[in-house]
Amino acid sequence: MFQGRFEYLETLREEDDKGRVNLKTTLLKYLSQLPVVGFNSGKYDLNVIKPYFAHCFLISEVDDYESDSECGNSLRQWGKRFVIKKNNEFMAINTPFLKFLDITNFIAPGFSYAKYLAAYEVEEQKGFFPYEYITSIEKLDETSLPPRDAFYSSLRKSELPVQNYDYVCKVWKESAMTSLRDLLIWYNNKDTRPFIEALAKQCEFYKTLGLDMLKDAVSVPGLTLRYLFKTMPGDHFFSIIREKDKDLHEELRKQIVGGPSIIFHRYHEKGITKLRGDRRVVRPSRVSWAMTRTVSTCGLYHKKCPQNTLCVEEKKTIFSQK
Repeated sequence: MFQGRFEYLETLREEDDKGRVNLKTTLLKYLSQLPVVGFNSGKYDLNVIKPYFAHCFLISEVDDYESDSECGNSLRQWGKRFVIKKNNEFMAINTPFLKFLDITNFIAPGFSYAKYLAAYEVEEQKGFFPYEYITSIEKLDETSLPPRDAFYSSLRKSELPVQNYDYVCKVWKESAMTSLRDLLIWYNNKDTRPFIEALAKQCEFYKTLGLDMLKDAVSVPGLTLRYLFKTMPGDHFFSIIREKDKDLHEELRKQIVGGPSIIFHRYHEKGITKLRGDRRVVRPSRVSWAMTRTVSTCGLYHKKCPQNTLCVEEKKTIFSQK
């Protein structure tokens, strides 16, 4: 699939060798990293398995790539390991070769696995398994299907419906299962196939927008930002804090504090109560209109007080237009 891309890189001119190496590095980076996707894996699966691969994130002096390749130095720059967490939830775990993602960061909050499959019209549904009945590995060697009450879920506080239990019994016989281990394999496959189908359809949607859902971001906001800059006209720009004003960035960060969000609502009634004595009334419709108008600006102007001088301006960084 990517053979043509490599052949194109080899046809670039000798004087453009640096550009050729950069393009090849980008392609190798894309091909070398495999996304590992789960549903609610950030809260459950990754927290369970994290002790077993935590040592992979220890700081080491050993490079991930040998330096004898023409892309070796560039690859070492992007071959970094990092973890993105939100409270006790893993949003992403990134290594040079694996990228662990949770699909719940790409869908609306509160969506269950069943609703996710239904949203992408996946006919095959997940199977059933007696989670709480399996209290040891040895129980997987049992040669008979446990009774229906073994499928009770204390988490959902619900029993397995009779028709679903009959379905499991039918699968047990038709598949000639000999132990609960065979049932577990069947359950895992039923849990994976529909998920892959739904995930492929979701990725196909973002592909029409020129985005790779599993490579370009770790959540929907990241994909939105990517799409914004891909489709934004070339003559549009955002003013950011300059290098010489980097102390302003730190000052703004210090001023950001958390706390309760309290909204006060005053009593109002049409024809009775007045706003500011019925003068200088701010009309919301006019504010919305003004927000859509073009505003001339040439960036920020940072006024600093003399060093070692206590003044009001030192506490209030002033912004104005030139």
